[in-house]
Amino acid sequence: MNYFCTWSVQNYLYGCGKADFQPEEAEGATGAAHARANMNLENLLGEEGWARRFYPAARGQLYFLLDDGWDVPQSADARWFGALVPDAGRFPGGPEAPWERLSWLNQQVKEAGWRGLGLWVAAQEAPALFSAAAGDLQAQERYWAERMCWSERAGVEYWKVDWGAHGQDWEFRARLTRWARQYAPHLTIEHAVCQGPVNDGPDGRLREEIAGQEAHLLLEADVLRTYDILQPLSASQTMERVGALLHAMEGRAPKGRALINCEDECYLAAALGLCAGVMRHPLRGLRCKGDMDPAFPPTADDAKLRMDEVARLARWQSVMPPFGAAEEPVRIDRRVLRDSWRFARGETWMSDLIGQELTQAAPARISRGADLPTVRCEGEPPFAAASCHGDCAAIALLPRTQRRRFAPLADVEWHLPRAVSALAVFGCYRSLRITGLGPCRAWASDLLGGPSVALPCSQGTLALSGEQIRAIGLASATPGDASAPGVHITIEKGDTP
Repeated sequence: MNYFCTWSVQNYLYGCGKADFQPEEAEGATGAAHARANMNLENLLGEEGWARRFYPAARGQLYFLLDDGWDVPQSADARWFGALVPDAGRFPGGPEAPWERLSWLNQQVKEAGWRGLGLWVAAQEAPALFSAAAGDLQAQERYWAERMCWSERAGVEYWKVDWGAHGQDWEFRARLTRWARQYAPHLTIEHAVCQGPVNDGPDGRLREEIAGQEAHLLLEADVLRTYDILQPLSASQTMERVGALLHAMEGRAPKGRALINCEDECYLAAALGLCAGVMRHPLRGLRCKGDMDPAFPPTADDAKLRMDEVARLARWQSVMPPFGAAEEPVRIDRRVLRDSWRFARGETWMSDLIGQELTQAAPARISRGADLPTVRCEGEPPFAAASCHGDCAAIALLPRTQRRRFAPLADVEWHLPRAVSALAVFGCYRSLRITGLGPCRAWASDLLGGPSVALPCSQGTLALSGEQIRAIGLASATPGDASAPGVHITIEKGDTP
């Protein structure tokens, strides 16, 4: 259920090559309008289009999701949000009927190597096409049933339902999911509690009522997205949102298929069995007065330099797919870590944050289906996430941000509740010791592929140095990519020869 979402690159392209570009043009409603203007056939599927350039190693496992603007005329007439009619001005040359135009776009995306087309959907009926009285549920059902049937006929399998007139209407969202299961059984509906990109609860944490709303919504959802964050603080903000949602889900529901999407924090998704809505893209240095992406210090790595993480996530989830929010017991550390960033102009679309230092807090560790890993570190520790599900297990250390992005090196020990056949290790370590494997033999390789290396396993314990993890987990790295290591360990039960 992972996808690449076009919203970030839509925002980035504004001002490229324009000498008079002013960074404030990318802020607020003005920035959103410019982003919508970049949603067109040439940018998507032209010779140098995003669908043809991005993620060649991961496309087959990712939907290519068209974000805000695809079904709105070039004038961005607000009366059309929620139409789900591919705008002919943006996508010229295709068939006239909406479902045929969707099928035409979907086929081109698949031919470019992607899993298929995904759609951003406003949580409302387009006023230009819907005139029924408020509360007319039969008319509302007919409206959405028609569009779901378009998607089913066109082979479109994913909707990202975002803001709109019904954005905070939980009953509407539940109806939408139920209708999809009736009219479009191959369609996955992603929901969200629309919120700002800042966790604005006490001490920089997520407000408790938001997590409760998300848990309530997740009971009848296919997927719930933890929503937008600010890239410099991605790890702490997303760790907090995921932990709060998992905690709020405890005791609410039996095992189910509802999944959590943690947006662009790829190694967190891989370690905890979550979905990802990837927004990073490789375009850099095209704006005359600087990119709007965070200007991290030269010793740090921003998301655009960490593209390999997406491919490693996709490879690992072909082994351990995401699993339901209520499928494994959750453990959340009581220790809280705090990250901070002072925003300069061009680093955020939120004008109110420019010049301000924002602090965000999150639990230091989260685990699903296993004990929390033990993390020992001099100074500030990394965030840690781990899970054991079925015959697989995964662990990740995530970086910190305190006026700079850095990856603390820690000695980590983790005990598994049972032997597994596949294990993934993400991030940078001083050392890692995993116990509970039982008698076994083990081989490790970069999740991107390449040769396997035999690992010693003594009395059911694997012990790896940080240097080993780095050498193995970056063996097939793309030149110049700054992603942290990602190791795939295959385990064969039996005594070590």
